[in-house]
Amino acid sequence: MNRRGGEPFLVRDTVTASPPKHPDELVRLERLYDLGVLDTEAEERFDDLTALAAQICDTLHDLVFLFDAERQWFKSHRGLDACETDLSRSVCSYTILSPEVLVIEDTTKDPRTATNPLVTGEILMRFYAGAPLIGRDGFAYGALCVIDTKPRKLTDDQVRALERLAAQVVALLEAGVVIREREAALEQADTLKAEIDHRVANSLQQVAVLLRLQARHIVDEKAKEAVELAQLRLEAISSFHRTVSSLSDGYRVSLRDVIARLSGDLAEILPARVKLEQDIPDVQMAARSATGLALILNEFLANSQKYAFPDDRAGTVRLAGSVEDGIVTLVFSDDGIGWQGKLPEARSSGIGMRVIEASVESLSGEMDMSGEGGCTMKISFPLAAVQFV
Repeated sequence: MNRRGGEPFLVRDTVTASPPKHPDELVRLERLYDLGVLDTEAEERFDDLTALAAQICDTLHDLVFLFDAERQWFKSHRGLDACETDLSRSVCSYTILSPEVLVIEDTTKDPRTATNPLVTGEILMRFYAGAPLIGRDGFAYGALCVIDTKPRKLTDDQVRALERLAAQVVALLEAGVVIREREAALEQADTLKAEIDHRVANSLQQVAVLLRLQARHIVDEKAKEAVELAQLRLEAISSFHRTVSSLSDGYRVSLRDVIARLSGDLAEILPARVKLEQDIPDVQMAARSATGLALILNEFLANSQKYAFPDDRAGTVRLAGSVEDGIVTLVFSDDGIGWQGKLPEARSSGIGMRVIEASVESLSGEMDMSGEGGCTMKISFPLAAVQFV
């Protein structure tokens, strides 16, 4: 198929003796296969380079050959009515034997090409110039070549241009390898992280179960309550960990999605008569920072449920937030009875408040609370502090 104009360059069926193999052919082929390019679709970025080569050298045809064990396959070609040929027709097989550009000014006078079917056929190849595609390990993947139907010469500048274009072709070929290697490494890292997340969540759950069993045998009520609270918090952390993992790409997560999911789960601890409202900004944060926010939210909702709405009192818990000048501000509030004076006591000695304060510190943030006429918790932290993966 003639993809970019020019007269078709016919491939004949005549078979001639194959050119000599590369002295390290097996290693060369291994490097070629590592590229993962053979038999892929045409790409404009390669076509642009070969078209530029033909323009610079003022030739009719331009090709990028890659040399397999028994064929030469064309990644890019113009005017050649084939996608591959066997090596008996290959002139570029000679090109890959040397790091230098091979120029044959008149193919009828060169013993390497005089009997080649591409030279003796109906559409005559009278000129050939090929630059080897030398990879990073020093082996040639193939060649960038230009062909014409009449003898001609190349200037030194044209030869150098062909060399530079060949180097660009190699860079494109090898860039694909680097991308695939990085993708494979990221996939492995994601798999490992998912496995670690799963094991951490399971371990936390197992510890919570052990604490629950232990609490059954504790006689002292205060000690029993402390163990039960620790068990509940571990279960909450395990749940948060699974939630954040399911919402993130392994590294980043939406603040709005996390709070929406967690508040939905935690809303079950609120009485049915208490509404839950949300207005959280959609900002991205590191997944590892989300657990701190989850713990804060858990403690706030637990305290609202415990203190703010006694005696069938109805009300609203509101979760709101904003981002301004790189600072995230979250305001968790309820319109209950103000936690019945429990806030000062909680702030001085309660373990829940210590959990909140430690979580705020992990966000490099600040917190302010008010517990009269409803409870309001205001947390501010730099967005940059939670965006590092």
